[in-house]
Amino acid sequence: MKELQTLVRHLEAHLQDELAAQERTLGLLEAEEHALRGRDPHLVFERTTALERELATGVGRARRREELLARLGALWRVPPATLTLSSIAERAGVEGERIRRLRGELRERVAKVVKLARRVATLARTHQRFFSDVLQSLFATIGAGDVRQNGSLLDAEA
Repeated sequence: MKELQTLVRHLEAHLQDELAAQERTLGLLEAEEHALRGRDPHLVFERTTALERELATGVGRARRREELLARLGALWRVPPATLTLSSIAERAGVEGERIRRLRGELRERVAKVVKLARRVATLARTHQRFFSDVLQSLFATIGAGDVRQNGSLLDAEA
């Protein structure tokens, strides 16, 4: 029973970390959206880099989650892949109540992140198409043809 309590506490801590990461991601996506709307390429690059750094931290959290699931699976003698937060909360009984609550909070937070990420992606694609069209117009006027289909090499010494 003591091992279960310890693992549940570790899982709760992991869920708190994941909630905090989702909140940071939400803030970074909002900053990215603001930068894209402001059309400042340097700020967009800065915000994109910060977002990429935050997303890279997910690898460590995923590894930690897998380790916790493996330990819980071994404790309950079930394959870790069959465990979900709901099933863990149910199996843990009273000990799992906080996991159930954290699961709900995490679902809400992730839904917000996904919604905003889609909006930012749409905005970024719009900017990409705009700049592609501008470059196409520029190169077409100097006779370079369609820059999206084939690039042009210039003789730097000419």
